[in-house]
Amino acid sequence: MNKKVYLIMPILVLTMLLLCSCAFIRYPMNKEKCGLTVNDRITVSYNEHDYVIINERLDAEEIGAWIGVVNKNISGVMFASVYTDKKNADMINISINDAFFRAIATDKLLDEMSLFELDAYQAYQAGVQTVSIDESNALQLLFNGNTYAVTDRQIARSDLGAFVCSIARSLTCDADTGRIIPKDEALAVDWDGSLKQNRRLLNYGNVYWAKNTDDLAVGINGEFRIAAKQ
Repeated sequence: MNKKVYLIMPILVLTMLLLCSCAFIRYPMNKEKCGLTVNDRITVSYNEHDYVIINERLDAEEIGAWIGVVNKNISGVMFASVYTDKKNADMINISINDAFFRAIATDKLLDEMSLFELDAYQAYQAGVQTVSIDESNALQLLFNGNTYAVTDRQIARSDLGAFVCSIARSLTCDADTGRIIPKDEALAVDWDGSLKQNRRLLNYGNVYWAKNTDDLAVGINGEFRIAAKQ
């Protein structure tokens, strides 16, 4: 009797392990294998459509349903799972390392959208120089103990100096005061016209030095603007 138990137990354990491994194998196979193309912009292929990854970060609770996998490591940056976008049918979401970014259908890409840049994200992940947004005034940047005021002066890419960092943050602020408007307030319907702020949507991207100056050049809504040192 004991010999039979000793013989049966390993078989049961092996069977359970095989069943578990098969379950793990089948689950990802229910998701589409998505392609990844890296050139001047990074494109994800899903459901016979191409989507360009943009520099718009999402919180975990903002992503949609899991629909595909990329699972490709590019120079230490892992492009992993693909999700639906809860708000826009022309977009998908993709996990990159420990963050989530939006990708938009190539034919819907707008000039003002900031592209996800691999080199910039690698520098950001490595903790290279950090520029932060002043939480009391979204139109001011803080860097190395100095304050930089974001202006409306545009700067050409040819006038960009050394790369500093990537902010990769989207927010809405009062254009007059720079006050950051919380998401629930920004999405609230102005039924009685009481919300009178001159609101401004800011999609912050990469930050560079402006050549031959002490100012910064910051990507906002797909354009580079001077952030003047105060």
